[in-house]
Amino acid sequence: MTESPELNGIFTRIRDNLDAHYDRRERLIKISRDITAQSKKMIFALQRIQGEVSTLPPAIQKQIDTQEGEIKKLLARAEKDIQGPNAYRYVARAGGGLTVNRYHRQISPGIQEYVWIPAPCWDLDGRVMK
Repeated sequence: MTESPELNGIFTRIRDNLDAHYDRRERLIKISRDITAQSKKMIFALQRIQGEVSTLPPAIQKQIDTQEGEIKKLLARAEKDIQGPNAYRYVARAGGGLTVNRYHRQISPGIQEYVWIPAPCWDLDGRVMK
């Protein structure tokens, strides 16, 4: 049996594409976990507030601002992997197809946790976190 250079080249490209996909997927899972961890720290900081307050205490505000900055950096790192040519895929569904982000299952848990944080801030500080 002789090896075909063309066939080897095809399989090499497929391998490289799959490796890139799995690396991207693992990066997004790690980023999502880091976002979840930072979000939980923010929530726990807000839960430490005793009684009714009109503004957040300076120490807690500083901690929340620091963690929010970290989350923004993590989202910026994830941005290049969830946009562009690899971002979307077509999913066949009964009654019609659906186009979804290819990596939504990897990044979604962290984003969902982050989205819940402003709710306590609205109650405590009357502001919307940006």
